[in-house]
Amino acid sequence: MSPKQQTDRMLCIWIAASPNIPYSIVEEKLFIDYSHRLNPSYKVPCKRMIELGVAEIAGLIRSRVADLLTAAARVTICLDLWTAADGTHCLGIVAHFYCQSTKKPMRLVVGCRKLFGSASATYVSQLFNEVWTNDFGRDLGSHRIAAFVTDSGANLVKCCRYDLPMLFAISNVNESISNAFRGNMTEEIGKSKFWWWCLFELTVT
Repeated sequence: MSPKQQTDRMLCIWIAASPNIPYSIVEEKLFIDYSHRLNPSYKVPCKRMIELGVAEIAGLIRSRVADLLTAAARVTICLDLWTAADGTHCLGIVAHFYCQSTKKPMRLVVGCRKLFGSASATYVSQLFNEVWTNDFGRDLGSHRIAAFVTDSGANLVKCCRYDLPMLFAISNVNESISNAFRGNMTEEIGKSKFWWWCLFELTVT
């Protein structure tokens, strides 16, 4: 990969990992002038190239995440529901497992879904099923799921006690956890874009 390609790739990652930076920033005169001040020979890519670059990196990360999860012997899934400031209801999904390649525990945000309608146990189960079986281009394997962990919300308790075990044929289910864990998990989901940086080195090297 040439120095120009490496710089373009880092630019794509920076834009993708920053929640409030649009792709169109590469068309802003101040940004172009700033880039040229750093390196007069660097030609800032157009918006379309950034879109394609981000899509490519997302595909690489999605594949790498799937590789890590399918290599894990057992995975614990943490689910959390919350309401954003604009009233949007969201489902966060975090996977905890022992990484075979790094020989260390790892956690990954594998899904953050907007809910359309009431957050019933059946609906949450369907959303999780979509993420686990479709979002990564392959079925991640229900046999790897050791347990579902969530807070004491009635819909999530029902989801984890009945719906998901029936859907994935799992017998080992943790029903509820403390509010302290809920707070930590909400913060973890809120930083979901951090996974771009966590996995970048694993993905491109």
